[in-house]
Amino acid sequence: MCTMYQQCKLIHADLSEYNMLWHEEKLWFIDVSQSVEPFHPHALEFLYRDCTNVVEFFSKCGVPNVVPAHELFNKVSELGVNCDKEDFLSQIRLYQAHDMTVGLRKNETLYDFEYFFNKEQAKA
Repeated sequence: MCTMYQQCKLIHADLSEYNMLWHEEKLWFIDVSQSVEPFHPHALEFLYRDCTNVVEFFSKCGVPNVVPAHELFNKVSELGVNCDKEDFLSQIRLYQAHDMTVGLRKNETLYDFEYFFNKEQAKA
């Protein structure tokens, strides 16, 4: 998850035990076609849901010392959200609302589909 987020700048957005494969001593994520970039409006919520799903799966399997979802989220995102478990999702939503995704949006101009569509139509 850290590699996918920190290096690839992607969030799976539908991660569960059904999308994780163990092969040749490595964990592989599959079904990544719905992955989103960190500047997606709900990216951090998706990441937290992915973390929750992973933690619940490994806990259910009896793996000892599984970290809580909010700790996994902080490790993956490197955001350092510090609040109670109950307030965690609210804090994530505040980060999203205030564009505080640790510089991922810094100096980037984000264009939506309409921008490119209109630009191409003007050329035609």
